[in-house]
Amino acid sequence: MQIQSLRPERARSLYENNLETVESVANSNSVQDLVKIWAKNDGFVTHRKSNSEDLRIKYDYLYSLAHKVLAEAKAI
Repeated sequence: MQIQSLRPERARSLYENNLETVESVANSNSVQDLVKIWAKNDGFVTHRKSNSEDLRIKYDYLYSLAHKVLAEAKAI
C-alpha cells in the first residue's frame, strides 16, 4: 500500500477484508470499520487482572490511526 501510516500487517488485514487499493480505503469512509478490522486481527493480550484501561488505550490508538489512514488515503 502507498499509505505511509500502515505497517505491513495492518495493510495485509485491510487487503484480506477487500480493501485492496488506496481508493477503496479512501471510499470506505468508516473509521469504525477500520478499527474493527484491526482489532480482530491484532494479537494484543494483557496479563493484568483488570485490562479495561489497556483495551481503552488500544481502541484509542486504533481509532486515531484509522483517522490518519483515511486522511492519507483521501490525499493520495
